[in-house]
Amino acid sequence: MSLANGSISFRRSLHWTSSQAAPSEPTDTVVLANLDSGAFVDVRFFTGSNELDWAFSGYREAIAPNITRFRHLLDSRNEDPSSIVDQGTTVILPDGTAKEVGTMLNPSTRQEEPYEEIWQDVEHPDAIIARRQTEKTDQWIARVGSWQLGVGRNPEVFAWSAHFVNGSWAIRHATDGCGPKLIPDDGKIGPEWTIL
Repeated sequence: MSLANGSISFRRSLHWTSSQAAPSEPTDTVVLANLDSGAFVDVRFFTGSNELDWAFSGYREAIAPNITRFRHLLDSRNEDPSSIVDQGTTVILPDGTAKEVGTMLNPSTRQEEPYEEIWQDVEHPDAIIARRQTEKTDQWIARVGSWQLGVGRNPEVFAWSAHFVNGSWAIRHATDGCGPKLIPDDGKIGPEWTIL
């Protein structure tokens, strides 16, 4: 199968700019994206744990110079992802990282608040993102470079992340009982999956 151009994004810090708190990174956040189709999977576990902070998947699109809209089709925090408005403005900093600013729901206050995130992006020419839908399940999986992610709802939310180290895939985080579905090297994952 042909592989798409992809990217791996690591969030380095989050700052709620209306608060007095300093920027921090409480999570292990990884985003895998297909740069050709715009499909992405974003998984955020609290650092050092299997407690899920947020996971979502869908499509991203540029709607203006430096402004990206993220259309959620699956979201761990919302059973109606179509109601979510998610877009940010990004500028590249001198050190090569990207600063994204916008507004989103602060889970601590349950209010929409302005935020600032710092991201490190790495491009790879080998992205695979796929979706499987049944009457009861919606599941997304992604593989780019040495990273794999998954998120689904059945009807409970499940998510996981994996990293290829020392010659094998290691599960870094996983919600209870989710059973990670790893994409093999040949990319063959079965006819029930749609490549996005």
